[in-house]
Amino acid sequence: SFDAFLGCRSSGGRPAAEIMANLLGVWFSWLLLLFLVATSLPLFVEAWMERSFKVAVLRFIKQMCTLSPLLFIFQGKIIGHYVVNELRYGGATYV
Repeated sequence: SFDAFLGCRSSGGRPAAEIMANLLGVWFSWLLLLFLVATSLPLFVEAWMERSFKVAVLRFIKQMCTLSPLLFIFQGKIIGHYVVNELRYGGATYV
């Protein structure tokens, strides 16, 4: 909580950056889990409809163990960065 900042001193106390990192980590860690589940939900439903619930659950577990949703986040950021740079610095003749 924010009460931890009141006792934060440069001599002897924990650094404010460490306290803030812990606080934000606790607040937003559940959002990351929600995002990972939400991005995998369409594949889960498709596998459930086409095959079976067991196959869908196994596929979902395999996907979470390999952290493949994080790869899609990284890929989206790379593509977004490329498009923004093309629009900013020219060379985007396809637009």
